[in-house]
Amino acid sequence: MRFRRSFPLALAALLLAGCATVPPSVPPIAPPATPPEQTPVAPPSIVEQETASYQSAADAPRILEALDRRLAERSQTAADLTTADLSTYSNLLLTAGRFPEAEQALVLLNERQPGDRTILLSLALLAGARGDSKTQETRVAALEQSFPNDIETINLRAKLLLARGDRAGAKKLWLTMVEKQEDTTALLGLTDLALDAKKPKEALVYADRAVKAAPNDDQAWALHARVQNDLSQYLAARKDLDKAVALAPEDPWHRLDRGKLAWLHLYDTDLAQADLEYATIKNPGNFFGWAALAEVYEEQKRPRQAYDAWLKALSLRPDYRFAYPSVSMLAFRYQDFPRAAAFAKEAAKDYPAEYAFPFVEALSRRAMGQPQVALTVLEKSRPRFTKGSTVDEMFRFLITPGQDYYLNTALKLEKQENIRLRLRFYQGCVYALAKSSNSARAAFEEVSASTLERIPEIAAARDWLEHGI
Repeated sequence: MRFRRSFPLALAALLLAGCATVPPSVPPIAPPATPPEQTPVAPPSIVEQETASYQSAADAPRILEALDRRLAERSQTAADLTTADLSTYSNLLLTAGRFPEAEQALVLLNERQPGDRTILLSLALLAGARGDSKTQETRVAALEQSFPNDIETINLRAKLLLARGDRAGAKKLWLTMVEKQEDTTALLGLTDLALDAKKPKEALVYADRAVKAAPNDDQAWALHARVQNDLSQYLAARKDLDKAVALAPEDPWHRLDRGKLAWLHLYDTDLAQADLEYATIKNPGNFFGWAALAEVYEEQKRPRQAYDAWLKALSLRPDYRFAYPSVSMLAFRYQDFPRAAAFAKEAAKDYPAEYAFPFVEALSRRAMGQPQVALTVLEKSRPRFTKGSTVDEMFRFLITPGQDYYLNTALKLEKQENIRLRLRFYQGCVYALAKSSNSARAAFEEVSASTLERIPEIAAARDWLEHGI
């Protein structure tokens, strides 16, 4: 199950909004003849002074830096703040994403204001965010005792049950809730459960109710799109994601979902490229965005960008086996021999019947000055292929590169043009590495002149010609 991505601490922003308010202007009035005795007004605290300039969540880090500096100058900590200032300070920490410090401040605040729902809820969420299930359970139990009918508390309990694998318990809680009211969180939880149970039609019922209950909730539209996608209603899913993007244009996950949909089902590579590029810029640590973008670039015949995207994807997920065939061929194409050797070795494990990978690894090892390693790769791989075939003759030539008569004869007799051209490319690579420029150029020119599509060796031959032999 993919949970909604918003961290439910937006209440902090609501509390902080008061920091940016400006008192309305009051028209001047004539002073009384005898001024009344006035109560001295206390000067604003340092928290009030610094938050006077607060306009949006983006200001929180700057204000916190100023506050921390002023507290340090006074040899004070957050514990020395008044309760009102500590409340504002903790909300600033939440808004800035400084969750460990926010939790410490909220613990202090809870001691001063025990039983406050907002504080308890924030503490329960923070404990869950850092993976402390025992503390979170204690805090949720305290919430349930004080606020047994609170919607957010019930939703939190359902998610805790789900995290423990109690899907039935979570579903029961959410069903009880939606019988009483159209709570969006509960409806989306039920939608997720139905999707995970491979029941997209049931999921659609809950998703429909969710977007009706919260038409301005971008997460609801995004999940509705997932349901439509599972039902193979791809155009409807696109419309849903358009709404999600319109409601939250800076959310990289909506762009990722729409980009993948455009690539996999709508065949709109321009939209896929735009959305996936946006998603990876906004969230460069998202493996899925880089992997999908690499595939799109390959489809658009933008190999250098595809190679860079694959490298980024593998840096995040080295275990993503599907990347190795493409990235090994691209690495060899760009004569990045160390990576080509490593990637081709991995690709050969999953595709032992593909002769390109042992050739790429062996030739890369030879280019790196490791002829004995290259020989070992070839000798171990050769038995997997039909003896006496043109591919087998290529193995023989790679093992004894000085003798090309038999390979040339085999290539002339080869009836399948794609096999002949692919092997001719690797023959050209042997010549290039041996500094036989004329022979290499002749091989690469022959291969690069082909009009066959989707053969990586043809594109590689053109690059080897262009960048020198």
